[in-house]
Amino acid sequence: MRNLLLACVVAVVSSAANAAVVPVVLDEVLIGSSNGGTFAVLGGGATWTYDTDTMVLTGTGLTTHQSILGPTPLFRREIDDLVINGGVASATSYTCVEGTFGSIVGASLCGNYSFTDFINESTLTYSGTTVTRVIGGNDVALGPPQQLSDYDLPFVSYGGIGGDLIFSTFTCLDADCDLDPTDGASDGQRMTFSVVPVPAAVWLFGSALGLLGWIRRRTAVAS
Repeated sequence: MRNLLLACVVAVVSSAANAAVVPVVLDEVLIGSSNGGTFAVLGGGATWTYDTDTMVLTGTGLTTHQSILGPTPLFRREIDDLVINGGVASATSYTCVEGTFGSIVGASLCGNYSFTDFINESTLTYSGTTVTRVIGGNDVALGPPQQLSDYDLPFVSYGGIGGDLIFSTFTCLDADCDLDPTDGASDGQRMTFSVVPVPAAVWLFGSALGLLGWIRRRTAVAS
């Protein structure tokens, strides 16, 4: 009986040590543009896990990614329950909120269009995970609006417990990848996570030691 219980304890600890789902913490989001805009975007709020078997990243709750240039807010992305599976993003809601920079330069950063006369004659509507943009007047579209598919990020690397987890389409277009928005330093997007350094197996191992102690005491009493 003792050997059977010991085998069960070892199996439980071994299974936990190789658990597929691990907690991760979002460290940063980098957003780059080949037309010269590269900005670090801080993210937080959601609780994140990564499944090492399926390579699926799951965020539970609202994550807000705020982009700034110096002290000036550029835009803010708000995403509920973001999941990246096989390089495809899904969520319960996604929206982009315009900062103050766009009105200064005559453009919508969320909508990715310019107002040639500094009068916004277009509409941009976010609903659920969809975005609708209608270009009006003499406004000019510069590319697609910001949308959930910006998070269609392929898996890049997983460093294990205590390491980094990276999803990215981010590429450097200059030699030093210095994130300088004046020289078109990068293109794409990258999300970097830290893998929580203390796995659940540690806690289960402590419980297992207590169980083994109980087994020993029971064996001693029985003998």
